[in-house]
Amino acid sequence: MRRASGRICRCILFRSGKRCAATAWPARSCLPERPGTFASAVLTFLGYLNDPAATAQTISKDGFLYTGDLGHKDADGLHLSGRAKWVIKPSGYQVFPLDVETHICSLADKVASCAVAGVEHAVLSEAIVAFVEKKPGAELSVPILEKHARTLASYMRPRHYVLLEAGAMPLNRAAKADYVRLHDMAKREIEALRSKGKWDRV
Repeated sequence: MRRASGRICRCILFRSGKRCAATAWPARSCLPERPGTFASAVLTFLGYLNDPAATAQTISKDGFLYTGDLGHKDADGLHLSGRAKWVIKPSGYQVFPLDVETHICSLADKVASCAVAGVEHAVLSEAIVAFVEKKPGAELSVPILEKHARTLASYMRPRHYVLLEAGAMPLNRAAKADYVRLHDMAKREIEALRSKGKWDRV
């Protein structure tokens, strides 16, 4: 769900498997605004019980824990921008959910919140489903959202919208969008569309 980026410290930013920002705060060895993956060497755990493969994917040989967080460095330091596992890849492009959510939420007089999820698509590999919570009393429709999305790159545009009434956005215990539930909801939505031949096409 759309939210402000936050600073972090005492971490490492990796890009293409190479360390590009050290633990010094603020880090100064990266080119600004290019995304990478965060890792930490502070308070890591020993590994997953009886699952060496999962451990190897999460903890590097030199002891860095890949947190799954994505971010970038600018003049102010390191900033979080999302979770690697939530990145959506329509037609091979990388789409960060926050970018799409921020664009939809710019309809500030109509949209209370927004969260997007990626769902398997036979032609595009993956496509975007947007859950949009309306503000109380606001008039909002799919055509309005589709028109608003025309200023996005075509691969970033949601293929399906789910309109939610005010207060109906699924939230987790931290009062953030519950992406696990939203992914399940998106899959059910697409199963219904697929049964009617309204999915898996360009």
